[in-house]
Amino acid sequence: MFGDFNTDENYTGGFLTGAHLTFRETDRYLFGAFAGGGKVFFASTDDDAYTQWLVGVEGQAYFGNMTLFGQAGISGVESNVSTSHNVIDEAFFLRGVARQYMNYGDTKLEGELGWASGVNDNGLPGTTTDDVDVFWWGGEVEHAVTSFGDDSFLSVFGRYDGYYAHETIAGSDDEMAIAHVFMAGVRIDLNRANPLARERSGVAVDMPNMTRINGNSRLID
Repeated sequence: MFGDFNTDENYTGGFLTGAHLTFRETDRYLFGAFAGGGKVFFASTDDDAYTQWLVGVEGQAYFGNMTLFGQAGISGVESNVSTSHNVIDEAFFLRGVARQYMNYGDTKLEGELGWASGVNDNGLPGTTTDDVDVFWWGGEVEHAVTSFGDDSFLSVFGRYDGYYAHETIAGSDDEMAIAHVFMAGVRIDLNRANPLARERSGVAVDMPNMTRINGNSRLID
């Protein structure tokens, strides 16, 4: 992320890694579980970072060239500085994704909706804990532009994601923030013919972007 590093609440970046354990019946369904962890960084100080973790269950259903993908889980953070615990914590989240494949599987259209609900607590004695909800939505277009090697391909994609964070504050006005993210890039897949083949027999699942969700929830504190 690039932004105003003079703004203490500015989300400056993060990373997330994890693992999935799934069972898949090709062209019918997939189900399993996942777990992950990473870091979320802010501009206030060099050590203003949060350790992110999440666990959950997931499943997919296949209908011809369409995939419906759902995840549910819990997420939490641990702050590196005792006075800064102002992101969404103890959160329950739901995520739904629909993917439609066209042009014999070379083109993917994707839509996403999600919701996370938790608390925003600065960790100081005598302070209140406020309820926080984050809603997000997104869309992506991906197209395989060239094949190489043994059924491998290179694709290009464009993506948009929107986030709405809302904090309910006792005895005061609620606070809210909206963020918009645009991305474009390339992907290289090995030993799969196109995006549809990747979905059905390759890497079909990914992680909810909880680092970005936490980055946006900090804006409302």
